[in-house]
Amino acid sequence: NIDFGLLSCPMNDKDHAVSEIIKKLPEKFDFNNKKSFFQLNGKKTQSGIVFCPHANGKLGVKEIKQSIEKKIGNENGFKVEMFSGEAPRGEEDWKNRKKKAAIGFKNNKFPLLVATNAFGMGIDKPNIRYTIHISLPCSIEQYYQEAGRAGRDGKDSLSFLLYSNQKRLGIDELLNPAT
Repeated sequence: NIDFGLLSCPMNDKDHAVSEIIKKLPEKFDFNNKKSFFQLNGKKTQSGIVFCPHANGKLGVKEIKQSIEKKIGNENGFKVEMFSGEAPRGEEDWKNRKKKAAIGFKNNKFPLLVATNAFGMGIDKPNIRYTIHISLPCSIEQYYQEAGRAGRDGKDSLSFLLYSNQKRLGIDELLNPAT
C-alpha cells in the first residue's frame, strides 16, 4: 500500500524539493480542499515524517523544519516539530523538547515531524500517510524500516527519496571493492 517516488535534485535544492512534495500531497491523496489535508483531525490526521541525515547543517532537522515552516507552514496553518538524538545547535532543554515532540506526534497534536533515524524503530502510528527521505539512509534495511512507518493502517501511503549525483566521485570510491 506504499507508492515509492525517487526524485533527483541538486544538493542545495533539497529543502525546496521537500516543500514542493508537501504542497502536492493533497492532490496526490485526492483532497479537494488543500487546507483540510493539513488540518488536525485526531486519528484521521494525515501525518508524515521527513527523515534527515543529521541534527545540524543544511540537511539537518532544524534547518529543514524552518524551511518547511517558512515555505508552506503558515500558508497551510500546520505545525511542524523536530526530533533527533543529538540536540540541534542553539536548542536548550533538548531532552524534554524532543520527548514532547515524540508524544505530541504520536497523539496527533501536529501532522509533520522532521526527524533523524533516532525517532525510534518500531514506531507504530497508523495514520502516517507519507515519508520523505532527504538522503539515502545507510542501508536498504534502514530505508525499508523508515519508509514502512507509513501506511501501517493498510491505507494508501507515499514514500519519497531525494537523491543527488553531485557527490559521484565519493560514491564511486566508497563502492569500489578495493576501498
